[in-house]
Amino acid sequence: YCLWVLSYVFCRMAAPAGRLTDARYINWVKDTLALIYLKDGLEVFVDNQSAVFHSHLITTLGSRACGTCSCRDLVKRKGQWTINCPVCQPWLTHIISKHKYRPLPVLAPGNTDLQLWTTDAWEVMKLYQAKGCQNHHSARDTDVAGILAVIGNCDHFHSFVSNLNLVDKVSLSIMSSGH
Repeated sequence: YCLWVLSYVFCRMAAPAGRLTDARYINWVKDTLALIYLKDGLEVFVDNQSAVFHSHLITTLGSRACGTCSCRDLVKRKGQWTINCPVCQPWLTHIISKHKYRPLPVLAPGNTDLQLWTTDAWEVMKLYQAKGCQNHHSARDTDVAGILAVIGNCDHFHSFVSNLNLVDKVSLSIMSSGH
């Protein structure tokens, strides 16, 4: 699908005077293709490993779901993330314990639905991403920066990565480039 979109864009954009001879434009296209291939290559791996991580959480914490908490209940008090719920607090504590920036990670509570933590792995993974991914339900729905944030911020993925600094560098480059 992505290749079809790019070929369509090329056909429509190639006509304007010399677009394909502009070195900056060609580099932009190469960068865009690289990001598409990177995302395509990571999607299945990240979804599968998110499910593995989630199953470890279920085994450790149980599958009892909370039916009352919302993202508004997840608050930062005295520098610590907390939730006043006997079901959700152990999940939050464990999620934070696996965060790269523990014990004081930057979280975006609006990303996640706490009531789905026990049933949906991606609702947990959204806490390892930046604000604005509340409508994402898998790695497939997430942009490459979000996928790299999960890999970089969740300790579960660190054993698969030989150079975490490179993950951070690429993620920062993507966010600052406008891709």
